[in-house]
Amino acid sequence: MKKYNLKDVFVPVGFPTVTYLQRIELEKAVTRAKMTQSRHISIYGLSKSGKSNLWTKMYNDNERLKLGINHNMTIADIYSEILDLLNAYYVSEKASSNEINAGLFSELQMGIQKLLSVKVQSNANVGLSNSEKSLPFSKPVISSNTVLKFLKPSGKIIVFEDFHYANDEVIRNLAQDLKAFSDGGCQFVFVSVPSVTGKLLKENRELLGRITDIEVKFFTDTELLEIMNKGLIALNIEFSDSLKNSIISESNGSAAILQDICQQICIESSIYITQKDKIIITDSEVFTNACRAVAEGQKSLYQDIVDAVSLHEHGNNTTQIYRWILRVIKTTSITDNGISSAEVYRKMVELGHTTIQRGSVTNGLKYMPQILDKKNLLPIFEIDDNGVFYVRDRYMMFVLKWIPEMVDSLFTPLTI
Repeated sequence: MKKYNLKDVFVPVGFPTVTYLQRIELEKAVTRAKMTQSRHISIYGLSKSGKSNLWTKMYNDNERLKLGINHNMTIADIYSEILDLLNAYYVSEKASSNEINAGLFSELQMGIQKLLSVKVQSNANVGLSNSEKSLPFSKPVISSNTVLKFLKPSGKIIVFEDFHYANDEVIRNLAQDLKAFSDGGCQFVFVSVPSVTGKLLKENRELLGRITDIEVKFFTDTELLEIMNKGLIALNIEFSDSLKNSIISESNGSAAILQDICQQICIESSIYITQKDKIIITDSEVFTNACRAVAEGQKSLYQDIVDAVSLHEHGNNTTQIYRWILRVIKTTSITDNGISSAEVYRKMVELGHTTIQRGSVTNGLKYMPQILDKKNLLPIFEIDDNGVFYVRDRYMMFVLKWIPEMVDSLFTPLTI
């Protein structure tokens, strides 16, 4: 029997080599999209739905370069990062003298899959005046043409991870350049929570037909069970049926949450490697302890979201509205179909908020995505034109359920 370490079996973050579940239709969609190098790809879906695992599986190390996006990056930062990943960089020297001609030496080294090996040197004679000076070196302006020049012969595909963090200026500038990359046969992959296609098309209608959307949805209960069983077999352990059902129910379609819970149950049971003799785990208490531990490990991120929402004021005394919305999220199982503003209002009344106005609830729900955007937090809240509200992160609901005091403390003493 092959032996495995626990950390290599149940993997909440990173590629789960042992427990990876092939999603045939999604993989076919990516394969089809890869066939047209002139078309970019948008892989999108709810947080922890398996987007990163999908592109990692479909693009090997030799054909892709990954670039993480954050809110502060400019288009120049992104292009510089791409050149850096391609091992294309500038080196400059400074010279100083008095009443002499100084030589400016610049060297561009390129190493792209051993296809290029070039050294370009230039000398510039610069006359310096009476005082000693350092010769200035101006960093060259990096444009899409510069990137295209080195990216195309490399044959690499650029994967933008977490592109939902890109600011409006980056989206605007990149949208203008994407057609050139498309014409040059350079494919970009955008990985994000909501699809970015709409935003890019808004900035450049010429991209119509040049971006393929691939939505990654959550796993079914049957798929989650298959993932779990792969890990149990590798470790030579077994969970009781009731324990399996509890884990699947709490995972709520997220393979990441399932991996987290299963890993923590093994830790609680002191199982770190493949067992010589099969062990059967049936204890419900170990499940409760594991869920609480997983929630505690994720608390800090969602505490920031709770703080940003609960402390925000928009209009007259609307802070309380946001706190009550959090209370509804904590006590309600919100599915992929979302929850209507009318239903949120009804649940607020059931929970005891007797003076709330429905219009205030609707306005509060509409503004919540902007609260997170202004704080540069994960865009997990969304509301559509029909007033349907979505929570695009299963971990959020999981954490609030297992650490209820995160929301309950906002109502001590209870104020309406």
